[in-house]
Amino acid sequence: MARAAPDGYTLLITSNSSHSVNPHIYETLSYDPKRGFTPVGRIADFPFLLAVDPKVPVKTPQELIAYVRANPGKVS
Repeated sequence: MARAAPDGYTLLITSNSSHSVNPHIYETLSYDPKRGFTPVGRIADFPFLLAVDPKVPVKTPQELIAYVRANPGKVS
């Protein structure tokens, strides 16, 4: 998509991960998320939810991170 001709006929519909997450988790990208695209509009919002089994002894995301680090290979 980043290398498509700027003819107005090619549109990309994607989640925000291709532009906001990928630059932080990959060392190199084959595209420039800031210069390679022109936003046209938003078509949907997707809420994110973090759910934890009540048997896991945590109440906050920070406690969950500490629990996962203390139990390597036991949490999925």
